[in-house]
Amino acid sequence: MAKDIQRVADLFDGKKQYRTPLYQRSYVWQETNWKALWEDIKKIQRQLEIGEKVKEHFTGTIVTQPDENESALDKYEIIDGQQRLATFQVVFCVIRDIAALPEYADSGLESKIKEIIELHEYDIDREKSRIARVSEHANNNAEEEFSPYSLVLKGRDKDTFESLVECKEQDPNNIITDAYIYFSKEIKAYLKREGLSKLQSLMDALAYNFHVVQVRIEPNDDPQQIFGSINGTGRILDEFDLLRNDLFLRVENKENQEDLYERYWYGFDEDKFWTKEGRLDEFLRFFLTAKLGPMDFRKKRLFHDVYKGQYHAKLQTSLEIENQNDPKFVKTEFEELDKYAQTYQEMEDPTTDIGRRRQFYKDLNLIFEDLDLKNLPPFILYVKNDLDLDDNERDQVHKILESYTLRCQLRHGISEDKTTYIKIDNLFAEIVAGKIKEPRIAEAFAAYLSDTNKAGRSWLGNQAVLHSFRRVGDQMDSLSRSLRRPIWDMLRYIFYRIECLKREKTDPYTKPVGLSFKDFFSQHDLIKPLHRSRDSQTAYSIGNLTFGKQHLSVHLSFADKKDILLQKPNSNLILNKEIAEYSEWRDSQIREREKRLLKCLYEIWPSAENFSPKKVVRQSVKPTVQMTVNETSKAKTERRLVAIARLDEYQSVRFVMYTGEEELSEIEILKKKIIGIHNENNKRTLEDQNILFACSALAWPEVEPYVEILDYVRREHLRPIQNQSEELNIEDWLLESAQNAQVLVVPVTRWGHILEGTIEDFDEAAIYMQIREHTVVVYRQGLYEFAVQELHQGIVTEFYEDRGYGFIQSGNLPRVFVHISEVSDPTIEFLQSEQAVEFDLNQTTKGEGLSAINVELVED
Repeated sequence: MAKDIQRVADLFDGKKQYRTPLYQRSYVWQETNWKALWEDIKKIQRQLEIGEKVKEHFTGTIVTQPDENESALDKYEIIDGQQRLATFQVVFCVIRDIAALPEYADSGLESKIKEIIELHEYDIDREKSRIARVSEHANNNAEEEFSPYSLVLKGRDKDTFESLVECKEQDPNNIITDAYIYFSKEIKAYLKREGLSKLQSLMDALAYNFHVVQVRIEPNDDPQQIFGSINGTGRILDEFDLLRNDLFLRVENKENQEDLYERYWYGFDEDKFWTKEGRLDEFLRFFLTAKLGPMDFRKKRLFHDVYKGQYHAKLQTSLEIENQNDPKFVKTEFEELDKYAQTYQEMEDPTTDIGRRRQFYKDLNLIFEDLDLKNLPPFILYVKNDLDLDDNERDQVHKILESYTLRCQLRHGISEDKTTYIKIDNLFAEIVAGKIKEPRIAEAFAAYLSDTNKAGRSWLGNQAVLHSFRRVGDQMDSLSRSLRRPIWDMLRYIFYRIECLKREKTDPYTKPVGLSFKDFFSQHDLIKPLHRSRDSQTAYSIGNLTFGKQHLSVHLSFADKKDILLQKPNSNLILNKEIAEYSEWRDSQIREREKRLLKCLYEIWPSAENFSPKKVVRQSVKPTVQMTVNETSKAKTERRLVAIARLDEYQSVRFVMYTGEEELSEIEILKKKIIGIHNENNKRTLEDQNILFACSALAWPEVEPYVEILDYVRREHLRPIQNQSEELNIEDWLLESAQNAQVLVVPVTRWGHILEGTIEDFDEAAIYMQIREHTVVVYRQGLYEFAVQELHQGIVTEFYEDRGYGFIQSGNLPRVFVHISEVSDPTIEFLQSEQAVEFDLNQTTKGEGLSAINVELVED
């Protein structure tokens, strides 16, 4: 390896040719780089003008390697320094073109620069003669590619640069053209300001006073090792450039390099798609995540290091190849990168099927700015390229991921669930690791996301989704404007997708809406309720919302409101046309429309049951032998209360009782009495039969807004139960089923508190619920009513039309009471025997034991 100092003019002396190998990146310098070079040229030029002694101006290192192929020329491959050499040549072309103007006719600059840009004619003739002899000896007409210029770039850069040298029209979209325009503008402005005579000294400054350190490595030196040592610190190249260099330098010969470049790599350099800043590095991150499973690159992980370490190790294991320079190993790398690159390009196009999948997650991030879904795009790549699925199976998998993701944001109303990624990342990791090998992969995905024993949120069912929408009214009334914004935006998005679905069904051969959500969002606003109601759940029901041009006055008639809904730009929306078909708008119409919109939502984002081999409605079965509870259950309740007291550095516990609320700390439990320190620092004792529920004092501010009180219960049941007949006997099989399914349960206390959440655990004395992510201990002896929003299916066995009630048989359940006023389907005017229905269960201290609520007919 030889090293010496060269002037720029000595590098380009007409006898040497520098060529950019395939593994080098394209020309990427930008205005920041051009400006720095231009400032240096002006500085040297001024020193020359005033006769000041000019010191050697070093402008970096050029690393070259002689071309091993026979040639009449001195040919060198550029290992490092391509950007700098190309920019020098661009500046010389600008000076040459200015020197060709009439006012410089006698300067001789044009011919001097020609000697720098082009090879000498003698050397050109010698090389052409050699190529002709080789072609004749080989007895074929193939000629080696030849260029008469001092610098030969690759791909589109080569064509643009040669057009520049030959004074032809250049590619307006190439950065080399931008460089030429920049220097042409700056030099012309400088000459106009300083005088035309300065052109000669500008040329001398660059050609004879700029120096580079030229490192010439021998043909048998390893360019890969040298390149790594040059770029090992203070990386100028980005991660993808390092990957490119490493790949091509491991290819055994030039012919193989050219073949692999044309077949697999050409698009990375020449396709304009990849010119967007950061896109290549994002693709590399997605590729590595798809191949290795979820990882956080924010923790100072460099893509290229992970590629050479973890990815290479995994590939070696799968191919059973030890040498990473093995042609089969390297070719596999090229093939995998090319395959994933094609899918990534498709994924970035929102008009393709896989592009629409990616767009879904982009839209959610538009609504919830902090939603952490960074590993879902790589998951999409993995599903397309590494799972052996047909189109239908792949569509099922995407529907599963999207439904789970969206429904997570509908837990307890609409809110940003930042934990969504946990379950998806774990699923992703397990399938990449080969732990999930089900032949029916969609079922395996659905089962994993529904499994309550797996870390992360479980898949929300339809009843919980319905409940979430009914909480929206409370959120709108109680939250600040900034917190309401994502709720409103989420509703907009859901209505947008429902509109798209309806358009698709109307005309499946046209683009549904013709607008992305972002564009649709800017043109169509979701208006406040069509029907004013004091009940916030009715007012903000999705059945009462639609797109409109303006907010509707409460004083307008429904006919006037319909006219406004059908004004542009909303006149072509199917959702609005459907409302216009109604003659009046009351609660019954709102409920009917709510049901139809929810069915659309369930079609777009189905529940887990839809992905089972056979759609089965979850049905609890009462065991023939009654479940018994361990005798230590009371102690278990006591331990749980003490545990709450010791959360968060011994926070107090908030006890809610018939007569009010108490906060106690340093709790002891002795003979059914809870003893602790009151917040006024005096000792208090609570009789546990008076306690309705409890949670940590730290959690109480978040739990309290979601606890409602039913007045009619409070009036009738102000006291603790006096005997066992008054106790609400919630059977354990019902609790166990709700716990396993993680469906919403709604206990109502004897004071009238409505609690809504899921069951973590239960024992003989208490039910441990999760409400707003906090544990709440609910005493069973203080309950008046208990509803479970878990879908059951049964047959109407008898119904008394004149009395408006009847009974349902469901599996091994006892007779389930149903009253017509509790039927949620407005199309059901009365029930008949043998009708198949779906329903939720409710249990009260009064009435007929188990009763059915939210009853709907089962569709054929």
